[in-house]
Amino acid sequence: MANPGRVRYGYGSMIPRDHPSRSPYRDPAVAASYAEDRFTTGAGPSMDRREREALGAMLERAGLPRGARVLDCPSGAGRLADLLAARGLDVVAADQSAAMLSHALRAMAAASLPRRAAAADATALPFRDGSFDLVLCHRLLHHLPAEGERRALLLSLAAATRRFVLLSFFDAASLQHLRRVLRRPFRPSGRHALTRAAFSREAAAAGLRPLEVRALRPLVGELTLALLERAR
Repeated sequence: MANPGRVRYGYGSMIPRDHPSRSPYRDPAVAASYAEDRFTTGAGPSMDRREREALGAMLERAGLPRGARVLDCPSGAGRLADLLAARGLDVVAADQSAAMLSHALRAMAAASLPRRAAAADATALPFRDGSFDLVLCHRLLHHLPAEGERRALLLSLAAATRRFVLLSFFDAASLQHLRRVLRRPFRPSGRHALTRAAFSREAAAAGLRPLEVRALRPLVGELTLALLERAR
């Protein structure tokens, strides 16, 4: 299916309901296009490969045993279901978009994972505190412009995990970020980068401490992964 246009793929489907970048992924056609095209055409495959390698390394660092409970939030179209299944993890998918969840459930079935999912806002997860050994939150934080929004998300993720949070953010100290700012100095892009110091400060305020921070393309690319541990 072709990209329907006017939709910028980078917007995550777990953004709060009233956020202007949130609405496109409620559309089944947009969700289907994302699932089929986003990481399979153009630069998508190489980006997908880099992300999988980095996420796999961070999961290895966490050292989760087989059967550990993991929340994939936002799951989007379930792109990472097979990555998690290969490690024998017990996965629950969560996303605010029912259209995206329908694709995630199919991806989970294809990866031989039980079809367990919840339609939920990432900032108000419907799980008891400490329900998961690790919460994976990939490609969401950089869509939240306000510190208060990010704080609500980090607090929600911290509450849901017993120990680890693995998430991504955009690093302001990168060539990609500088190029984007210079290209559109007066136009917001919908992507919001943080310095590592600011990210660590916001994570600490939510009771999370970084164990490892890893850029996919150091000094060049914005996308950066952080493995965080919940303060005991």
